[in-house]
Amino acid sequence: MRLWKRLCHLVHRGRLQRELEEEVRIHREMTRENLRRSGVSSEDAGYAAERALGNATLALEDSRAEWSFGWLESLARDVHYAVRGFFRRPAFAATVIGTIGLALGLNTALFTAFNAYVLRPFAVHDPYSLYQFAWHSKTEGHGLTWRDFQEIRGGNTVFSEVFAWQFAPVRAGRQTYFINLVSGNYFTMLGVDTVRGRPILQSDTATPGAGAVLVLDYTAWQTKFGGDPDIIGRKLVLRGHPFEIIGVVRPEFAGLSSVPTDFWAPLTISGELVDGPDLFGPRQPEQLQTVGRLKPGVTEPQAQGALTVWFRQKTMDRPEGSRSTGVLLDSRATSIPLTRQTMGVFAPVFAGFALVLLIACANVANMMLARAAARQREIEIRLSLGAGRSRLVRQLVTESLLLALPAAAAGFAIAEATIHLALYVMSRMLPPDYAAMLHVASLAPDMRVFGYILLLAGLAALVFGLAPALQATRPDVASAGDRRGHPARLRNTLVIVQVAVCAVLLICAGVLLRGGQKMEARDVGLDMRGVFNVQVLEAMRAKVVERLERDPAVEAIAAAWRPPLAGSQRQIFMTPGGSTSSVPAGYNFVSPEYFTVFRIRIDRGRNFTAQEARAGAAVAIISGATARRFWPRQDALGQSIRIDADPAAANRYRKLPAFRMARVVGIAKDVVSGILVNDVDSTCVYFPVSPRAADSGALLVRFKTDTDTGGRLLNAALAGVAPDAAGQVISMRDELGLALLPFRLASWTSGLLGGVALLLTLSGIYGVLSYLVGQRTREIGIRMALGATTASVVRIVFRQSMRLAVLGLAAGVILALGASRVLASVFFMMNTFDALAYAAGALAVIAAAAGAAYFPSRQAAQVDPAITLRYD
Repeated sequence: MRLWKRLCHLVHRGRLQRELEEEVRIHREMTRENLRRSGVSSEDAGYAAERALGNATLALEDSRAEWSFGWLESLARDVHYAVRGFFRRPAFAATVIGTIGLALGLNTALFTAFNAYVLRPFAVHDPYSLYQFAWHSKTEGHGLTWRDFQEIRGGNTVFSEVFAWQFAPVRAGRQTYFINLVSGNYFTMLGVDTVRGRPILQSDTATPGAGAVLVLDYTAWQTKFGGDPDIIGRKLVLRGHPFEIIGVVRPEFAGLSSVPTDFWAPLTISGELVDGPDLFGPRQPEQLQTVGRLKPGVTEPQAQGALTVWFRQKTMDRPEGSRSTGVLLDSRATSIPLTRQTMGVFAPVFAGFALVLLIACANVANMMLARAAARQREIEIRLSLGAGRSRLVRQLVTESLLLALPAAAAGFAIAEATIHLALYVMSRMLPPDYAAMLHVASLAPDMRVFGYILLLAGLAALVFGLAPALQATRPDVASAGDRRGHPARLRNTLVIVQVAVCAVLLICAGVLLRGGQKMEARDVGLDMRGVFNVQVLEAMRAKVVERLERDPAVEAIAAAWRPPLAGSQRQIFMTPGGSTSSVPAGYNFVSPEYFTVFRIRIDRGRNFTAQEARAGAAVAIISGATARRFWPRQDALGQSIRIDADPAAANRYRKLPAFRMARVVGIAKDVVSGILVNDVDSTCVYFPVSPRAADSGALLVRFKTDTDTGGRLLNAALAGVAPDAAGQVISMRDELGLALLPFRLASWTSGLLGGVALLLTLSGIYGVLSYLVGQRTREIGIRMALGATTASVVRIVFRQSMRLAVLGLAAGVILALGASRVLASVFFMMNTFDALAYAAGALAVIAAAAGAAYFPSRQAAQVDPAITLRYD
């Protein structure tokens, strides 16, 4: 009942206020009338009634406090007072909103991407119980075979359901489709519905070879098929086989793959769409990715332990190096699992963006200090009249929060613009063949994004508003003591913080830029100009090679099981001749033309012969680093290598030599054939293979012309063989560009943060010095009246600013040493102590500080002492 009355008072405040005043008036009149009846004169009765009632205003305040939300009314008054002050000084409010809004926008853009990929769950049933699992041996990771999937689906203790899927890019003419081949329980297990037609069911996967049906992704339906309302029942020919489209999934679901999905097809039709060994044949290739749903009550560590035991028992009869040593278990609730490794990657990025916000807060805090100093007389009067310090602090903090709210709105708009610009730049930077493979999650804001920007705005308001509020309301402000010492120290501290943080960001940006330049200028030992990586269908391989060999523009055609920059090297255990211990070593199968295509020099010995390539002879070419590691004090030519791997363990993703001993016939130049961030291959053993062999891997075609012309000629040649002769065609130039993309993004992002930090620091120093010059006008006038020159006045102001800049720069350099060491642990080829980057960052900070100090210094030198002393 009491709460209801308070709410009524809040809603009908004006009416209840009038009723309360009327009640007090009636009470006063009744008291006066009673006194008059008792014989007191009218005048004395009026005075007596006033005395009996007491202070009417105080009585009204007490009544309102009893029946209203006093704190809410006090807040409303603070808000009203603050808004009036902002309208009187709109430039100040706009500057604060713009400064904080810019920093909030950048931070919110980053969090939006983090939220989309790491925090937002897939639109499926109970996503947090989904886990993808695979096993690994000593040298590499392994998928599951069809038999493994059948066994673990029917006989495990940790998953209530398990589905399997396989990725298959299919090229039809110039169009590439990305297809996920899934088991029959895929859609029912995930709880995904269709907007048209039906999903894939268990009945579609009854037997191998059955189920020539497709379920279409909603986005692909809209973009690649124009949203055709009659799409259900339409036939689509892929690799010479007709498929019927039976459904379109709802738009919220885009699959669990990191690559955009165009279609889903039954796993049993794998043989029609995937090259290599038959998934259901005797070789049982390890091609399947599997996802299970944990049973209620089963924890992730329990599942990890049970699966580890299961796979160890399953692989017990394999050679030592091919047995299971553990299980990888990753959550599939989101696109990127929230793990310690994920946070280790994102933490430096979030720290960099947070430092920009810190600079903005320091900038605004100085502005708030200046504004509080201008209002010092008002605050002194309020304190002398008995106003509580907490009450004044609350009012000043309320002003900061009111500025933070429109700053949050401006930040949200900046974040949206930043995201759209980043997507545009990303699409322009990506090679065209890879742009289609970029899976961009929905970056639409949700409640987490809105909550984040509001929380960040509130924290920023406390950071830039609380310290000035506490400083402005110190109890000694009305005393005759020094009123400028504490604010001056706080202002100087904030300037030093700004300069230090700016130096950290600029130096780290310089280190990243230098590292990126080194990476782009790095010689990987491979000449990739005019070279294309062609994934050819096995059935068409011989025809494609024959057609390309007749093309006069083709210089060389090679084959490689693992083309360069296709991921980390595959390793097997090998025992060098003359040694009794085996070591893991990288290996590859290449044709003799491989060394010609990439201009890899054979330093000693010879290349493979065509006969050795066709026969798969037991010979090998090794890299120089391998020769030095295997035979450090001997000649490697003519030595033998024992292969400690069982050829029976080979599958589509793991090709193994058919022999146990190989003789070294050549030593090649060291190159980077794995991941670009690695140094040259520590070990690499090349075994021979023929370009015409069905399982020889990718075709590598080198044209005599430039890359663009070669691409057109290659597409025309492939179309002349068959429309779907190739799965994918990608230039090695684009492969290299994709490998360099993370370094370019890191460099550009750090450069953007450094530029924004420099701009904020420049404006902050300029604002503080301009205010200080205004405060010291009397002092400067006296100095000039006593004979100080213009140069000496400029020197005074300039020296003060540069002293702060040097202190901040020294702190920033020390912090940058630690920050760059952290970055060096994440990014390859970063020199923690890059002298040029440190010098450039320090010079930029000093130059910005000097530029910001110049104009206030000139302003101080133009003070007219006569006018100053006349008005003092």
